[in-house]
Amino acid sequence: MTRGSSASAEGAPGESEEFGDSPSPRDTGPAGCPPGQWAGAPQPLAALTEAARGTELPFHVLDLSGVTDKAAFLTACATTLAFPSWFGRNWDALADCLSDLAPGTVVVVSGWRAYADARPEEWETAQEILTEAGPVTALLALEP
Repeated sequence: MTRGSSASAEGAPGESEEFGDSPSPRDTGPAGCPPGQWAGAPQPLAALTEAARGTELPFHVLDLSGVTDKAAFLTACATTLAFPSWFGRNWDALADCLSDLAPGTVVVVSGWRAYADARPEEWETAQEILTEAGPVTALLALEP
């Protein structure tokens, strides 16, 4: 399994060997995705939104439309996720603030393609941080 993937050995999106064959409802978020994982392949925003709103978990859509660099990405995160005023706008501060979010928080990332194309190394770092943020389930919205 590659870093940031939540596919099991059988390749089913949203399943993770780490969480066993039958995770309890508390251990899964939308699309059957455990906290700290991506939900496999990107899915349509409407479907992710509906799935997330069908839970009692805190839910945010991180819209990265127009974001093409790290500073804009961190600003979008700070605004969308209501980070405190002391947020340092660097990767370590992002990881710290994400780890302070409520357990089970769902972040659906939309409009991400331009950033991923413009700054692939930064996008990879951003994905790693979102994946490793303990209480957060990060889901990618399918880009048109």
